Amino acid sequence: MRTAIEFRGRSLKPVPAIARLLALGLIASGLLLGTAPAADAQVLAYAQAQPTDTIYKAARRALNQGRYEQAAKLFSESRTAEPQYAADALYYQALAYSKMGGRSNYRDALKTLQVQLEQYPDAATHQEAESLAIRVQAELARLGDPRAAEAMQREAARMQAEMEREVQHEVQREVDRAERDAVRAQADLSRQQAEVERAQARMHQQQESMMQREQLAERERQHAQQEAAQREAETKMYALQALMESDPDTAIPILENILKTRTEESTVLRQQAVFLATRLDDERTTDLMLDVLANDPDPEVRMHAAHWLARSDDPRAAAALRSAAESGDPELQQAAVFAITQKPGPESAAALRDIASRPGTDPEIRAMAIHGLAQHPSPENTRYLMDLFESLPPGEVEAREAALFGLAQSPDGVGGDFLFGIVSDPNEDPEIREMALYAAARSGGIGAAQFGRLYRESSSREQKEQLMFALTQSEDPEAFDVLLEIARAETDPELKQNAVFWIGRSEDPRARELMLEILEQ
Repeated sequence: MRTAIEFRGRSLKPVPAIARLLALGLIASGLLLGTAPAADAQVLAYAQAQPTDTIYKAARRALNQGRYEQAAKLFSESRTAEPQYAADALYYQALAYSKMGGRSNYRDALKTLQVQLEQYPDAATHQEAESLAIRVQAELARLGDPRAAEAMQREAARMQAEMEREVQHEVQREVDRAERDAVRAQADLSRQQAEVERAQARMHQQQESMMQREQLAERERQHAQQEAAQREAETKMYALQALMESDPDTAIPILENILKTRTEESTVLRQQAVFLATRLDDERTTDLMLDVLANDPDPEVRMHAAHWLARSDDPRAAAALRSAAESGDPELQQAAVFAITQKPGPESAAALRDIASRPGTDPEIRAMAIHGLAQHPSPENTRYLMDLFESLPPGEVEAREAALFGLAQSPDGVGGDFLFGIVSDPNEDPEIREMALYAAARSGGIGAAQFGRLYRESSSREQKEQLMFALTQSEDPEAFDVLLEIARAETDPELKQNAVFWIGRSEDPRARELMLEILEQ
């Protein structure tokens, strides 16, 4: 990169920075111009020029022979007499002045160089003139010329600034290049990462596909094993069943041995065997079923045992079922509670009440026990279900519905105030109110007049439909009168249509009269 220097108030053409640095270094070392033999190399390059009759060539010979003063005069004459050599003559004239040395000669050299640089910017020796101007000015500065020294200081400062700019530009270029390389590297990395992710996705899909195939193969293998075990168990059961019919004394020990062999491989065989054992009815079978219910690891086997024990009159069966209902196994609990509900008697009812009341009982098990109590209607169970309903939290909707359902089955009737309070409570769950209506209609706990009052006070179409249905289920003779009143007074077309529908199904003569009234309107 080049920069300009100041020469007699003007800037010269850019000179390579390395040349300027070399010039400044030569100033410091005293090698410029007269003290450095290498400085005459440019002059000696022209030594081979042949003598001619031109002044320019004579001046060149004088310069090459070291006759500098004569050469300077001849070059000055050549500039006037031979204009074709004027541009280069100016350079060589300045070179002659510089060879003579001295402050005045250096100044004459600078003046001559300024003329060439200004008037002949395209001269062949233009670059040499710029370089010589720097060297001459450096010599003047060395000899104490203040203007030259100032010019050289400014030139040094410009050179320093220029070199700093060059360094900054180079650094910036390197930074830009590094950033471009980083962007390309990042792009390459992103592409590589994308390729890795795609490869991983393909591998994951292949692994999933392989796992699915393996799982499918495993399921098919297990299914085949189960089918084989099922077929083998059925074959053995056919044989055992035939043996039990022909020789029960021999068959029962074999059956007992099968049920006591509690391995995973024998599960299917035990399921078949316990079903076959439920067809027996003797004390040994009771002992066997009690053992199965307490100890067999398979839920289905235990369930079959519970169902058999529900039919047994042995006191141990009731105790075993009650113990199973209190176990931590939900499936065994359900089987035991169901078996207890199938076993009539006060002991079963007491067991169901204990299960329903026990804290921490699973809501589903509690509901099953309450439904079981509905199959054992009694004044004691009716009072218990009313108390239980009051104690159950609102969240146990299924158990509360089961309690109301049990009350609906009670032949002893339920207190009207109890059911009326549930039905008329606007904060009660709608499903609970509906079940209470059903219980009231079935048990007769609420009279038709109370149903009518609730109907008139209700603003809910859904509740009105439920009340209308409860009236159709009521045994109160006044229920039909209330339905007639609703059919005549109701303004809601849909509710009026429902009332006419229910009345139309009645054989009461008043139903015919209502139909004629409607037709005559």
